[in-house]
Amino acid sequence: MDLIEKLNLLGQEVNKYSPKINFGGCCVFAAAVARALEAQGVKARGIVASYCASNHTTPIGKIRPKVKNNSIHEWRDNGIYFGHVGVEFTYKGRLYHYDSCGVHTKTDKLDNMPIYRGRMKHHEMQAIANVPEGWNTEFPRRHIPHIEHLIKKHLEM
Repeated sequence: MDLIEKLNLLGQEVNKYSPKINFGGCCVFAAAVARALEAQGVKARGIVASYCASNHTTPIGKIRPKVKNNSIHEWRDNGIYFGHVGVEFTYKGRLYHYDSCGVHTKTDKLDNMPIYRGRMKHHEMQAIANVPEGWNTEFPRRHIPHIEHLIKKHLEM
């Protein structure tokens, strides 16, 4: 089974287990998937999307030094709104985007929202996801250990 099939099956299983994954858990999921892909030698970065991104011209890299505590509020105060978070990865020479809904060829949108310029490393996304305040509370954070187990199960190559 190739990587794209594995990721699509992972997304299906995660959505079945935690249907509210994209209501406050997308950054947790994206960080863990990006980390797992990087461990397998697949170049992966985090992408952040929001309806506000279309009016925002400063790339994430220029804002990063202004953020000290990695809270979602601090990013928002600097113009980055986390409407949705996914993974951008390179596979067989092509760029793809991924969230729990599946793998798609890279575009300028994620979940119909424009993507901010710039990318995040998995450890940056993890640090942001670890601060529970500010995220949609629909996602039950108690699901995180099982979601990490599913990622390991599907992405061990």
